[in-house]
Amino acid sequence: MNQTTTLAPTLDWTPELFLGDARMDDTHEEFVTLLNQLLATPPDQQMPLYRAFIDHTVEHFAQEERWMLATGFTADNCHAEEHATILETMQAVVPRSEQGATELITRMAEALAEWFPLHATSKDAGLAQHLKNVGFDSGTETVLALANHVAPGGAAVAPLDGSFNGQVQQLREAFPPQDNTGLGGPDTADRRLAWQRANAFSDPG
Repeated sequence: MNQTTTLAPTLDWTPELFLGDARMDDTHEEFVTLLNQLLATPPDQQMPLYRAFIDHTVEHFAQEERWMLATGFTADNCHAEEHATILETMQAVVPRSEQGATELITRMAEALAEWFPLHATSKDAGLAQHLKNVGFDSGTETVLALANHVAPGGAAVAPLDGSFNGQVQQLREAFPPQDNTGLGGPDTADRRLAWQRANAFSDPG
């Protein structure tokens, strides 16, 4: 049987991803660039780029969480929890890939390319609006105007819809850490349902 090689889908840096905070936007554009470089790299050459991508993502998420702490932004802090979940799943791919499952890096990158736009336009957009409301300068990480920490009408944070939560759960279930201790995962029925929905990412066999 003849097999054709298809390029992995890429993530475009579009106006919809531009949130109006210069440092946040620069970091997000770097994230997209690194992700696309990873998707364009053959699987047997991806590991160094993937490790660099993880390092960038660690600082990317830590940066946003510093800003949350500096400005009193909570929004029940599911934003930070989602960061932790994504990093766990990204890091879990490393040992499995090193043990021979080299296709997992591409599949993880493809999943992130689907996940990131909704995260950016919901969670990160809410944070960017909050930073603007309180007069926070992300370049110097200082509050320039001690204004209200919540936008008028409480509209600073865009709510998530179920599809985003489903994407996060699919990532978690498709690439579980080898040791699941302390992950605080869903109950057995929910895990089984999420696993079924994540078949596109699961190992063959």
